[in-house]
Amino acid sequence: LLLLLLLLLLLLLVLVLAPPPRDTRAMESHHKSSAAALRVRQRFSGFYDLPVRHDASASDIDSSNFDADAYVSSLLKSKPLPDLVGRSNELSSEIKELDSDMQMLVYENYNKFISATETIRAMKEKVDGMDGEMERLASKVSEITESSFKINSNLAERRVRIQRLNGIRRLLKKLSFIFELPTRLKRAVELDAGAEAVKYWRTALPVLRAYGHVPSFKAVEAESTEILVLLQERLRSRLSSNEALVPELQECALLLLQLGETKRSVQSDFLEVMRVRLKHNVRHAGEKVQVGELKGVLSRTFLDLVKDMLLSYQMLFLAPRDGEQDLHSPAAGKEDKKEREDGKQEPGDKEAADGASEEGRTIEEQEQEEMNRDLLELCHQVLQSYFAAVEAAVANPDLAEDAAAVLSQLELWYDAVRGVEAVLPEGNVLPQAERVVHICVKKRVQLTLEHLASFVQQQVRAIARSVSDSRREVEVSSKSVKDVISSSSSSFLEQSDSAMDKVRAFMASDTQVMLKLRPLIFDETYEELVRLFDTICVSSFLEGDPHASSSSELSLRLACFWRRILEDGFPALSSHLDLRGAGGHGHEAQVLSNSLASIRRTLSKCLDALLRRYVQLRSHALTQAIVRCSSTLEEEDNGQGRRALTDAFLQEVEKMERELVIIVEEEEGIKMSAEEAKVYRSSKATSSLEVLDLSFKHLRIHKVSLLLPVIAHGLRTLVETLRVLTFSHAVSSELYEEQRRLREGVEATLTEHSRIMSPMLDEVTSTITSRTADAH
Repeated sequence: LLLLLLLLLLLLLVLVLAPPPRDTRAMESHHKSSAAALRVRQRFSGFYDLPVRHDASASDIDSSNFDADAYVSSLLKSKPLPDLVGRSNELSSEIKELDSDMQMLVYENYNKFISATETIRAMKEKVDGMDGEMERLASKVSEITESSFKINSNLAERRVRIQRLNGIRRLLKKLSFIFELPTRLKRAVELDAGAEAVKYWRTALPVLRAYGHVPSFKAVEAESTEILVLLQERLRSRLSSNEALVPELQECALLLLQLGETKRSVQSDFLEVMRVRLKHNVRHAGEKVQVGELKGVLSRTFLDLVKDMLLSYQMLFLAPRDGEQDLHSPAAGKEDKKEREDGKQEPGDKEAADGASEEGRTIEEQEQEEMNRDLLELCHQVLQSYFAAVEAAVANPDLAEDAAAVLSQLELWYDAVRGVEAVLPEGNVLPQAERVVHICVKKRVQLTLEHLASFVQQQVRAIARSVSDSRREVEVSSKSVKDVISSSSSSFLEQSDSAMDKVRAFMASDTQVMLKLRPLIFDETYEELVRLFDTICVSSFLEGDPHASSSSELSLRLACFWRRILEDGFPALSSHLDLRGAGGHGHEAQVLSNSLASIRRTLSKCLDALLRRYVQLRSHALTQAIVRCSSTLEEEDNGQGRRALTDAFLQEVEKMERELVIIVEEEEGIKMSAEEAKVYRSSKATSSLEVLDLSFKHLRIHKVSLLLPVIAHGLRTLVETLRVLTFSHAVSSELYEEQRRLREGVEATLTEHSRIMSPMLDEVTSTITSRTADAH
């Protein structure tokens, strides 16, 4: 193939380098040679996997459709002589390059051909020598096979003897183990290795059953049985011990079962041990609970003990065990085996045996169900006692506890309860554990909020003390009371933030139990918050302190304190009370919104109640002043008394005005807004009753709002006082003058809002007129 390729390449070279034809015959020869060259080029390209374009035009020199005559004719027609000379030079250069490339290809393929020829020659020489080697190898394999057969034949008899001797050796070893069995058992019992003793016995038991009729084997069995009786006594003693660990108890019960003890007896003993141990431990857990330390209260020791004992019970009496048929006595096993081998049972006997077996299984199942019920009842009793003790303990929290530590203890404890639930699903322990966690968290939240309420009550009492001191040192204490109120409001916001941080730590927990209980605790916490602010607001009235509850200034100061919280600090308070952050979502956002609205209403009611008490106390003081000065109004020669009535009225009003200016306007910076002033200016009253209703309708913390109801109440008291008296003309004249002075004083106090009092002042004048003797 290489030689043929070489010849084709040479032929292509000759055709390319051949001179152009000169005549028609030459032209025909040229066409034939061009076609041959084209075929050679196609084969050449196919061999070397070179692309050949079949879809190009006839003027493309690299195409398989190239027409040399047409190409030359087109060049001669379209190109001038210089271009033709240049194109000729280009073609000559390309031909030389192709010639050089072809020579290189021929050289490379020739070298490969020579190398292939040498390789074939070498392979032929080696194959010629391999025939002899294969014959020698076959001869040696045949010799080895023949020698192996001879050796196997010579050693066959000895091999049989060796196998027979090994069998005798194994038998002797078994006999040695059988006759050494009592000694081994005695040593194991002395070393307290009950598991080893049972292992020896179970290993020797098949042989003793098979050869129990031989006296020597019978003696070994009798002596071993005596030793095993001693082992059983020790195991029973250990099983009833309260000091043994659960794995030791499990091992003792398992060994007793393997030694042939009835399942019923071992199960009863194990249940009794469980009963004693669990009741003892639940009492011990209750004693630790009484200490009150949360880490001791939520200890996993008792729960781990319950779980271990339940697992041991299941493994011993509920799970199937290998080799349980070996628990029967050797004689009974031997007789059963003999009957099965002989096959002498009659059909009727077989049916009776099956019926007896079925009855025995039914009785055994009933006994097992009864034992299981006893176990469930025992676990229910001890777990009820345990959860009751833990619940009582976690209901007494310590304010110094860290929320993260509490949650960590709760999570570990709840995981232990889940472990018990996995072993005892009928115990229904998870709801009880969730109740414990719920109470634990709820009580700690309540304690935190109660501490906040106590702090606010302390601040209220501090304000009350500062107001009480102000009565003795007016110049100094006025500023100090303001500082106390400002400090108290700031401290309240800071303390609320700190308290809610503790509550928020419980809400932010991602433990499984908290994720389940969070909606319930969330709702209860906000309910507790609403009750907390009710309690705080009630405490602001200091009902237990008669001196504080009768102080009008204290009521006004406390009203200013709650106004700061309600108007200035409520945005911050709302942020503090947000337990979920960013307002929560869904139900939680709705609960938060409703709770904040309730708290705002509570604070507004408290503020309104404090203002009303302030007005009532001031009205009561004004009433007392009127009553003191009204006893001698009818006497003609007591003009000083009538003037004293007006002076007392105006002095009480002036005292109240001065108090409002200092506390409300100067210290708190509260003044009537333009909207509120517009409301009072637009308010009209046609009677004294309408004045009273209007004065209490717009009760706010500013001077006019608080002065109006007190002045109105005083004027109403004055009218009621005048209505029961009768005056002479001279006295009436003086009273008219005092009424004019009273009107001027009221107008000076209320300024532009005094026209609201006009119907009531007019009623005073008309009352004086109606009670004058001349009028009668």
